[in-house]
Amino acid sequence: MVPVLGWVECTVGFLFLAVSVLGFTQAREEFHALLWDAFTFLLLLLTLRYPRIGMAALIVAGFAGLMVDPEGIGMAHYIAACGVVLAVRLGRFPLAVVGTATLGIPLFITMYRRSGDRPVTLFFATLLLYLIVWVLGLGSRSVGKAEAARVEARHRQRQLAVATDLHDFVARNLSALVLAAESLPQDDPVIASLAERARLANSSLRSITSMLREDGNPDAQITSIGAEEALEKGIEAISLQGGHAQVAKGTKAALTGLPGVVDRACGRILSEALCNVARHAALEEPVVIVAERTEDRLDLLVTNGIGQPRAASPDSMGLMTVRQHAEVLGGRAESSSQGNVWVCTASLPLSNEGVLR
Repeated sequence: MVPVLGWVECTVGFLFLAVSVLGFTQAREEFHALLWDAFTFLLLLLTLRYPRIGMAALIVAGFAGLMVDPEGIGMAHYIAACGVVLAVRLGRFPLAVVGTATLGIPLFITMYRRSGDRPVTLFFATLLLYLIVWVLGLGSRSVGKAEAARVEARHRQRQLAVATDLHDFVARNLSALVLAAESLPQDDPVIASLAERARLANSSLRSITSMLREDGNPDAQITSIGAEEALEKGIEAISLQGGHAQVAKGTKAALTGLPGVVDRACGRILSEALCNVARHAALEEPVVIVAERTEDRLDLLVTNGIGQPRAASPDSMGLMTVRQHAEVLGGRAESSSQGNVWVCTASLPLSNEGVLR
């Protein structure tokens, strides 16, 4: 589907409707013809959202118009033809062919009723009208493709620029950090954990830059930890900072055996929430972690005391991604302060088949 708004067919259809309104107000045309034109325009708007249903309704309305407006006073047949413009623009060519073949019949009959002769001329006039309709649809489709290609090229250019900057300014320093961490004695668990995290970050960064350059498999996902592992690593990070995590009964069981896409999303949400706790929380107070699971939903709650107050600022990237991971699945996530306590909640549907980026 070409990502272009349906302004072409709507504009043309509205112009035909405006002509019908002028005919009613200036030439005193029949009111029922104006009503039928307005009804046909509404069916055209329906076709924008549901092409098949809308086209079927336009076809039925086209033949019904032979009885409602037998003299062809209104513009309903021309408004209905705009549905074919839409089908062509969307690349629904079989639907456009069906619309052309069927909508052309009531138009031809109406013109024949009004003229009474020259059926061959009227037949070619109908063909000419729908030729114009197809040209208009193909033209708007070409414009849409050109715009989509321009946007894609600009997006690709930005991707390459980001990949280059990540390699030049982040990857080199991260590689140096990995080498420095690996050169330290590995018998200290803190140093060993630091080295492992640095290696994981370096590997993930290289995967990201490779995907941005499209050197590797573009469909491959960055390695993402699940909910259980995210909980364990988060508790470990809080402990290393001198804090204490209070995990509610049933939380670990609720995070076990989640559907893959939900497990990854929950893992990312927990990782971000617990990382923020380790960095910013008042760790003299316990960090409360709760997960509850029903047949169709997983609910998360993380609360912690607020540490040193910070100046008000827009949402950080971390809070934005937490919301994004939940919304991709059709869920929700919120983070806010309630007095001296910071509360992060998330609710994820378990039946969603969405795919994380």
